[in-house]
Amino acid sequence: MERESFYQLLKSLPPREADLVEQEFTARKLTVDVPFARLHEVQGENKRLQERLFGYRAGFFTLLCLVAIWGVALVVNRTPPLHLNSCEALKYYLGALDETSSSLPVETRQLLDTQAAACPDDGLGGFDDGNPHQ
Repeated sequence: MERESFYQLLKSLPPREADLVEQEFTARKLTVDVPFARLHEVQGENKRLQERLFGYRAGFFTLLCLVAIWGVALVVNRTPPLHLNSCEALKYYLGALDETSSSLPVETRQLLDTQAAACPDDGLGGFDDGNPHQ
């Protein structure tokens, strides 16, 4: 296909220019198949690029797998955080507030104290931090 297009191009040139082009090709010992003369070199470069790409892909997927394993290990070994339920939180914050210097109105404080007293035991066993509202 390229050979035919080259010859068509050569025929379309004026005779003097066509002769010059043909002389240049013969002087340099070039043929129409010049791009194919380096085919072995191009194939070797292609193979090297494919090997590099394979290495990059292997490295990428190795890192991806390591991140996935790390994430799974974090999820599996995660100790559940100590989340206070609403009753425990109410008892904690009421214990943290000083009854005399609190900005809460007395009625609100009494209401919250009765709600905290109605809460079930928090199940922390013998843990006592000195909070009288627990």
